[in-house]
Amino acid sequence: MISGKTLRFRTVEICSSILSIFHQKTANTRETAVLQKVLRRAES
Repeated sequence: MISGKTLRFRTVEICSSILSIFHQKTANTRETAVLQKVLRRAES
């Protein structure tokens, strides 16, 4: 069983990779902003 801290860290990792993929593919700032908001929420 994984702890909440590990799970949260994994979520942040996944969000980060999604974010970088989005950044490479498109300059869609709205979607990027949404992902960054999710990432910040996951980190806190």
